[in-house]
Amino acid sequence: MSRFAGHKALVIGGGSGIGLASALALASEGAEVTIAGRTQAKLEAACAATPRMHWIVLDASDEAALEHCYAQMGEVDHLVLCANAGGSIGRFETLDSQAMRGYFDNKLWAYLYALKHAGKLVKPEGSITLVNGAASQFAAPMMAALAVVNGGLDAIVRPLSLELAPRRINAISPGVIDTPYWDKMESGARESFYQAAARSVPLQRVGQAADIADAVLFFAGNRFVTGSVLLVDGGRHLTPNLS
Repeated sequence: MSRFAGHKALVIGGGSGIGLASALALASEGAEVTIAGRTQAKLEAACAATPRMHWIVLDASDEAALEHCYAQMGEVDHLVLCANAGGSIGRFETLDSQAMRGYFDNKLWAYLYALKHAGKLVKPEGSITLVNGAASQFAAPMMAALAVVNGGLDAIVRPLSLELAPRRINAISPGVIDTPYWDKMESGARESFYQAAARSVPLQRVGQAADIADAVLFFAGNRFVTGSVLLVDGGRHLTPNLS
């Protein structure tokens, strides 16, 4: 239960959902974890769960603010990128262009800034894990904007695994995960969505944040894996024709 004892980790987007589950998982195995996000109250509440967690307010879409955060942190062993950027869902021809641009800024560019400066933050023997999204892995209507952003982030893993070596960089592509990301939906509609998502995968359920946190621990702990994109989607990629 202490394989990360003495390790430091930074989880960007760690205030809730998958990011918080990942931070708690790292802390439970001995790491000192800093979670970063925009909302101080959310971060403070998340850190109340364990003395191994600390917080820092950060808008990761601001490159200068991110550089300042890295300078405050010093070196870390593990960097996890898990920004909840909202997303633009709907028919591509009807999507609001400014909303799409905001999604690109808050996820694609936030991740790119974080990766651009990661060599200054992450120790040479350390790990970088991106939490992207399985919309990049299969065709689904209404998900074109998500596919663009997450597909771009999946694609950058391989070249950066060479540029940032010996640091390890990998990505996780989650399927539908039961997190606060979906709280914007009315409860009845959300439950119907979850039921449909469960029927569309071989494992017949939606994922939990802990399922993704397990994958984060794997990438942080395995010192012989880099340049990989891991699907954690209940098998959705095996049934591409289901809607």
